[in-house]
Amino acid sequence: MQKPILGAAFLLLMLALLLQLSGCTQQNPAPAPPVQETPPTYQELQAKANESHAWKVIYGATSSARPNETSYYTVYEQLYGGSRFMRIDVSDDSMLAQGVEFRAYDLGNGIYFCMKQLGNWTCAGTQTGFTEIISELLAKIGPISERYTPVPDGALQVAGANATCFKQENLEELYYLLYSNPNSRITDMQSRTCYSRDAIPLYYKISMAEDDEPVYRELLATSYSYQVTDSDFELPASPIEIKKK
Repeated sequence: MQKPILGAAFLLLMLALLLQLSGCTQQNPAPAPPVQETPPTYQELQAKANESHAWKVIYGATSSARPNETSYYTVYEQLYGGSRFMRIDVSDDSMLAQGVEFRAYDLGNGIYFCMKQLGNWTCAGTQTGFTEIISELLAKIGPISERYTPVPDGALQVAGANATCFKQENLEELYYLLYSNPNSRITDMQSRTCYSRDAIPLYYKISMAEDDEPVYRELLATSYSYQVTDSDFELPASPIEIKKK
């Protein structure tokens, strides 16, 4: 089965359709027409995502639940020597005003959740069970994965880059597999994800009808960089281990 480009964690959460100007020196130089590069395929982006890399993306997020409010996600990812690490910071204006911060870490050997309140960090997580959880999810998805192969869906200019987009439709069955006892009836579920040529996710939107009401969540990158260090993946406090039942 095809694994999502972002790997084990999230959500989630791009493309490149680059236009370059090429020309040659002439006695009377004239602008050459733009040359459109062939956008990368999803398989090419998957291969790129599995090469050594480090990047950081800052997103603004909106949703149908709070269409006039923006929350903020900062995603760090690093892959070296076959070890992938991820960190996701989540905040909004209310959290920032109260000095509250939230982070989630995937450190390869476990997942951790950290919160800062009143100037103090607390962390909790587990080094056991994570591999089993992922294996269980993949086992559920595996038999139907080919129905959800991403297909090309144009391009998007975002965070100063031309991103290549892919869509997945009719995701309701996948949703019900992952959430065995949903509280709502879900229909028309689809996603759109856009990647830089370096396989960095710069845009993500998932939409559906929930009990016939339209629902969506959208993440749009405002900036990205390659400035990531090992210290970005250090927990801000010693974690309390969550025992697996």
